[in-house]
Parts: sequence; C-alpha cells; structure tokens
Amino acid sequence: MNARRPGVFSKWDLWALAGLTGLLVHYARFVPRLPDPVPTHFNVAGDPNGWTAKTYLPLVVFAAPVFIWLVLFLFGVVAAAVKQESARAQLAAIQALRGFLTFGMSFLLGSCLAMARWGMPALHTGLVVFFVFLGLGLVFMIRELKIHMPKVHDPNHYRRGLFYVNPDDHRLWVPKPIGMGWTLNYARPAAYWITALILIFVGALLYFSLHTGPTRSCSLRR
Repeated sequence: MNARRPGVFSKWDLWALAGLTGLLVHYARFVPRLPDPVPTHFNVAGDPNGWTAKTYLPLVVFAAPVFIWLVLFLFGVVAAAVKQESARAQLAAIQALRGFLTFGMSFLLGSCLAMARWGMPALHTGLVVFFVFLGLGLVFMIRELKIHMPKVHDPNHYRRGLFYVNPDDHRLWVPKPIGMGWTLNYARPAAYWITALILIFVGALLYFSLHTGPTRSCSLRR
C-alpha cells in the first residue's frame, strides 16, 4: 500500500519552530546585556576584532535560519504541486531535512551571540550541535525517501533504493528513480569524482559563510 501523500507542512517543521523560537527567546534575554555595538567578529584566540550595531543585529542572527527554512519550504511547495507519485518521496525528504537543518542553524547563530560573553567554547558547541542536526537531517531524509518512494523499474540496480549501480549501463547520468531530473551511475568511476566535487563545493560554501561576509558574524581571522 502506498503511503499517504505528505502536506506542505509536517511534523518535521516542529523542529524548525522550536529552533527559531529558542533563538528568539535567547536573543530577547541575551542581547540587552551586550554592549552596542555587539562583538560579532573574533580572532583565533576568541578576542573581538569586529562589531555590529544592535540595529542590524536581528538581520545577522535570524536571516540564515529563516532563509534556509523558506527555500526548502518553497522546494516542498513545488514538489507538492507535481502530479506524480514520485513527488511524494521528494516532498517528505525535503521536510525532514528542512526541520533539522533549520534547528541546527538556529542553535549555531545563538552560539554566535554567546561568543560575546563566553568566547570560543560557545562557537565550538554551536558547531557540534549544527553538524549533529545536519547529520540527523540527512539520515531522516534518506529514511523518508525509502518510505515514500515508488517502486523502480529495475530495483536490482539501485543500492538501498537510491544509488544507481549498473556496470552494464555505459551512461554516467541516468533518469532519477524518484522526482524529476537525473542521477549518477555509480558503476562509473567518474560518478565518485563528481560526488566528491559536489561535497567539496558544499563544504566550501559552509566554510566561507562562517568565515566571511559583510558582517563577518561569528567568524575567525588571524
């Protein structure tokens, strides 16, 4: 029996709501105790060397988690509008990732605020929690894909129902078993290089988002 099609909102959004609510409460209680401007840039020793006026601080603190939730929500809306059985799996997977990733980013931004009083340990705690929830988001995303995905035409060529591996197929890119678009044939060595480059690119974006930017919030510099 096919699983019920998810709505555009789900139980996973409760994680996002909890993270944003916690960040808002933390902001309201913590920021009034801080000087104006607030230290938002620190060297490797944890000493402040850059500041942001309290007028602009809400944008620095809330923009990233709200943006992440909104972008993934819009992806979910698009998936919900597709009149295909395969879109159900895509929608459910997006919802799981959306909830955990927004919570993790909210916690990380809260730890950036705490750096003004407690220094580097606050940032280290925030990074650990962020990566834990990123991992949870990926795990539950895969789980939701497996629960909701439709049957593929040749399941013997899909590892865990997700990764296409067919040495007799000379194509590098093949149609995706769920949703729309293409996926890689992991029987071809080039597929692993492409995957590695994508992961490096995503990691670089995360690194530079924490270490650069107009406000340089919660970043490190020698």
